[in-house]
Amino acid sequence: MNESSVAPDRGILVTFEGIDGAGKTHMSRQLRTRLEDEGVATLLVREPGGTEFGERLRDDWEHENLTSPTSPRVEALLFNAARAHLVEQRIRPALASGRVVICDRFADSTIAYQGADSGLDVEELERLNFFATARLVPDLVVLLDVPAEVGLARKAGMAPQAGELKGMEGRGARYLDRVRNLYLSLAAHAPNRWQVLSGREDPANLMPKIWARVASLLERKMTAPTGRRQNQLL
Repeated sequence: MNESSVAPDRGILVTFEGIDGAGKTHMSRQLRTRLEDEGVATLLVREPGGTEFGERLRDDWEHENLTSPTSPRVEALLFNAARAHLVEQRIRPALASGRVVICDRFADSTIAYQGADSGLDVEELERLNFFATARLVPDLVVLLDVPAEVGLARKAGMAPQAGELKGMEGRGARYLDRVRNLYLSLAAHAPNRWQVLSGREDPANLMPKIWARVASLLERKMTAPTGRRQNQLL
């Protein structure tokens, strides 16, 4: 994807990515607080979630309420259905009103998780993401990078037992290592749009780095010529 220009008639989309336990939720909340302190209208959402449909899917997934095991293809379709609803119902209206939208996970999660060990083609997953989001591309993707064992330990309260972990984290460290590597590959292909930070760093040190990138986007938004933003594919 090409880097998207920021137009003054539209808000900014910032997404947080990384394996579970990387610190996405904490840092996305910290960014919302900083933006609100600066007087910037903000919306924070999460994936899956953010709508009634998305929250039901999240609850079923986290509590393993699905009636049978799901394949990576089914997972990609389920998560993109929830994503399409979230984009349509909440994200695009907020962007149209000029807000900064912060999303705790977005389309790149599908590529990393469903593409890590499934045989699914990354380009097919990208096309599915673009269909679900109507070609919506984040202005900034913050990747909080941690090794699999760190994420697993955090999720399991520093005493990980693979059998106690649910969902994708229950697939183990080798799987999450592949997820991590796919994230890093995505970031390497779009360095202007991705910010890769160590999730093991003190959050107090991470926030200034994230804020510097977001403040730059806000400045560009204020100085960009009026016009409709167009997200483009390579």
